[in-house]
Amino acid sequence: MLVAADLRNYRIETTLARGMGLDIRAIGSADKARLVEYFGRLSPDSHYRRFNGFRKALTPEELQYITSPNFLEHAAIVATVRDRGREEYIVGEGQYVASPDGRCAELALSVLDPYQRGGIGSLLLLHLVRLAEHWGIEKLQADVLASNRDALTFLVRRDFQPIRTSAGVYRLSRSLACTSCSQADDVISGSGLPQL
Repeated sequence: MLVAADLRNYRIETTLARGMGLDIRAIGSADKARLVEYFGRLSPDSHYRRFNGFRKALTPEELQYITSPNFLEHAAIVATVRDRGREEYIVGEGQYVASPDGRCAELALSVLDPYQRGGIGSLLLLHLVRLAEHWGIEKLQADVLASNRDALTFLVRRDFQPIRTSAGVYRLSRSLACTSCSQADDVISGSGLPQL
């Protein structure tokens, strides 16, 4: 069985159906500059949807927190484009933060606009589900703006259930009873998932 320290080296190389090389890996402290660049490349719409409001940049405290997950109650991963065996830049990020009792976790995902609808969000979610299940987390939850129809559709298609709405925000929840997101299968080719 893996321990949290092992998960700081979590990485898999894969290829999307359209031939783009992609790495899904743990975020680390060396990613601060890349993450700042990534959030700077998000469209204003994507910024608004990711943070449920307008944000210009991550604060230094947020950047420190995101890039130093302990992979117990906080897991954070990125998707990076790979070209000729070299990692180029971040195109997607995802994380969850578990509740104090460790039974449920809040999920957040984003993908750069030009790379959306290509399977990257599905892969990020697939890996976060596997990590959460590894630690016995029973449920993932996400708050999504009611105006963000793409994200709502994405999550509902992946077995998230809307459980309430308030002030234009949907809360969606998914029980973690299985270890796969079958919707991601059609975009993966090459090597399989790392064994946990």
